[in-house]
Formats: sequence, structure tokens, C-alpha cells
Amino acid sequence: MKKIILLLISVFLMFTGCTRLHEPTDNDNKNGENQISEETVKNSSGEENSSSEAYQSDNENLSDNNGLQLDESRKQECKVSSGKGQTITMPCGDNARLEISFVEGSVSEDTVFEITPIKTGKDGYPGFHLNQKGSNKDVQVDYPVSICYMTTSEVAEDLRIVKFNENGDDYIIVPTYRVEAGESKGLIAFVNSFSAYGVKKVTKSDIEHAADWHELYGFDWEMNVDDQYKMIGPDGTELFLGCNICMVNKSAPSSFTMQGQYTGEAILGIGAVQFNTGTFVEGMELPLAVTLFWSDRNANLELLPIFEKEEEADPLKPISLKHRDYVGKGILNLTLDNLEFMGKDHEKGDPGMVDDEPEPYPVSVVTRGPIAYVIFEYPEIGPFKFKGSIVGHGKKTEKELPQRIEIAPLDYNSPMKDHEPDDYTVDLNNDSNPDVGVKQDSNGRIEYDGDGDKKTDVTVTTDSDGIISYDTDGDGKPDIILTPLI
Repeated sequence: MKKIILLLISVFLMFTGCTRLHEPTDNDNKNGENQISEETVKNSSGEENSSSEAYQSDNENLSDNNGLQLDESRKQECKVSSGKGQTITMPCGDNARLEISFVEGSVSEDTVFEITPIKTGKDGYPGFHLNQKGSNKDVQVDYPVSICYMTTSEVAEDLRIVKFNENGDDYIIVPTYRVEAGESKGLIAFVNSFSAYGVKKVTKSDIEHAADWHELYGFDWEMNVDDQYKMIGPDGTELFLGCNICMVNKSAPSSFTMQGQYTGEAILGIGAVQFNTGTFVEGMELPLAVTLFWSDRNANLELLPIFEKEEEADPLKPISLKHRDYVGKGILNLTLDNLEFMGKDHEKGDPGMVDDEPEPYPVSVVTRGPIAYVIFEYPEIGPFKFKGSIVGHGKKTEKELPQRIEIAPLDYNSPMKDHEPDDYTVDLNNDSNPDVGVKQDSNGRIEYDGDGDKKTDVTVTTDSDGIISYDTDGDGKPDIILTPLI
């Protein structure tokens, strides 16, 4: 029965023409433009600095502020907008740079930050203190910001990104990735609070202490989807699609890490109403109506960071990695939970209900700020796209975590959408234009379209050791490799 009905739905969709797009009203999306823009950098006197003047390698004009050595003469101001991604760059001599990348949604309103370079220890590695202008309190952001140190020199094995305490006399290691990108090497970490951070050589004892600390101060990221829409074919066939997902990242390596494994539950619902059936009773044509719900009660997917790479004309200069979005992939093993045919409801276990074997459905994910899109790859039909959200919260107990998702009826008043079999793009800012696209290929790699032009810009692969590889030029070879260090 299931295969017959799926075939019927497939036939309906194959003959469905283009319909008008009515995006659902969504107040959750507070983001504006998605273009990453360059920052306006000023020194403490308000004059614009060139990139070569923003950082000096000497120790002049160092002051002591709460135990941290801050160089007020190299202070920068940067205005970060709520609807734009933005990167602050601090050149570190001739062959290194330190960058702070804010993704869209990191701040809820336009904010001016002050960034002051620091020097820590005799090794000379860079660091900075970041605060909101006019405030001495720690800065909290809504979505992780990346700190990236890149150089064309060798990066020592014991080098890490660390967060200093307010006195500057102690620190904790931030979970860090080692970066390899051609001649450039470096470190990158993701945080969502700011005071002072730096690059520092650490000991084995430091690493063990950091692992215990991050496990103690856990944090969960939760992705939720509850979205429905419909399509109407030229012959009057109505098709209804619904998705309900709740997944939590409970094993993040730090308090503020969005990437990683998400586990939870997922439900996919598909309904079809055919009015032109050719079956009549007492002169009235009988419609055909069927609704099916599949579920995966042990669903999981993997979320990964994505970057925009910029190269300098000077080969001695390191590349720039600007944190952009998060992308994800997974395989949902869906089994038939509920079937409604001509108004009669049938559930798993009912007499006459055939046991359904799990069927694998590839899914892809893209997130930007609070917005998350989950894209189902449906056989012979194409992508079904569902909009949701991703939020962070303090670690919850098992009782506090979301429980079983219940099947809810499809809404026959859902908004209409177009369906194109090869279109994997989504609109992240409600302007009716595609912003990005994401799909999972047959080998389990993620193909990321960074501007919505339906062309792959980055291909992302992972392995069992947690190493993430990025092919940015389409030659099948990794151009950027991230290796987890803690």
C-alpha cells in the first residue's frame, strides 16, 4: 500500500506546474542582508587605520588593565550590525593575522565593539581584549563567533587559543581546531562570550584541566522544525507536506560549540487529495484522500562550520577564513507510523497494518543565526524544504529535555510553495530570493552553494576522527583541513 500511494504522489508531483510562492510570516528571522561586509577600523583617536598600521610587533605604549597588558594605541572600534556577518582583522607582523568573525544573528542589535591587542608572555603570540563600547562587562553574543589565527610560519604542536580570566593571571583552553590551507597554517575556535583571548603555548596538564572544565559547564544547542506547506497541481490535486524535528547537541566539546552530533526525533508527513478521480456515487464524484506519517525516533545528524576563504596576492601573507554559516548532513531511517485513507486512521500495530521496514532518507541542513532549514532528499521527486530554528540554552537534565514528538494532523490551510526537482536553495531573510543552497551527494559529502546560484562553491567531507575537509575549487582535493585538538 505504501509504495502504491508513494507512486501516486510521485505522479501527482511530476505533473505539478509552478505555483505562486507564499512564504509563511516568521518573526523569528531578524536577520537582514547576508553579505559579509568589511569593518570600519578606527584607532582610539577616531582616525582610520590601514591594515599594516593596525598591529605593531614592538612593546611600546603597553598599559596594565586588570593584569592584562593592553596596547591602547592600537585599539580599534568596529560596528557590528544585527543583520550582517562581519570580520575584524588584526594583522600580526608580516606573515600572520588574527581574525574575529561575527555571523549574522550574533548580535540582536547594532553594536559598537572596542578591540585592544594584548601581549602575553615572552613567546610573542597575539591576543586581544574585546568589550562593548562604554561598558566593562563581558560581551555575550547570541551565536558563536570564530577566532582564527593564521600564519605562513609553522604552528607549534602545543599552541592553542585560550580565554584569560579578568585578572589576566589564569586562562582556560578553548576547544581548538588546527587549520591547514596550502602554505597557510593556524588555529580556529568558536566562542559566544568575550573578554580577553589569545594564542598561547600550553601544557598537557592545561589540556586535561580544560577537558574537565568544559564537561562541567555544559551547554546544549537545540534545533526545532515544525513547518508545513502545500502544492496544487494543474488538475486540482492538493499535496500537503509537513515536518517536525527536535534534535539536541548534547555532546559539544565546549559550552558554546554549535557544531557536532545532534540526536532526537523526526517526523515527515505527506498527504494528497485528488478530486478528479472518475468515481461517482449518486452523481457525485468521490475524491481520493490519503495521508502518511513516517518517523525516526533515533534520528541524528552532524552540523559543521562553513567558511569564506580569501587569499592575498602576496604569497607570504596567510589566507583569511571568515566564518559564514553552519551546514549539516544525516540519514533519517523513517518507518511508517500512521496512515489515514479516506478519513479512516490506521496506526502502527493496528490489524491489517503491514509492518514497515525503515527506509533511509538523506537530509541536509543549513543554519544562519537563529534560522535553520532542513532539506529532505525524496526519491524521484527532489528536495522538500522545511524551515525551523536553532537556539542555545543551559544544559538540561534528561527529564527537562524534549520528550517524544507526537504526530499532529496536516494543516490543509498551509501556504503554497513552488517545487523544482533540482532546486536546493533557501531564502534565509524572507526577501523571496535564494541566499544559499545545500545538498548531500551520493557519497555523503555536503555541497554548499554560498550565494544561491545553484552552483557548488564548497564541498565538505568528514572522517571518523572528526577531521573536516573543504574543497573550495572543485578539483576533488581538500583546500582547507580542520583537525580537532581538544
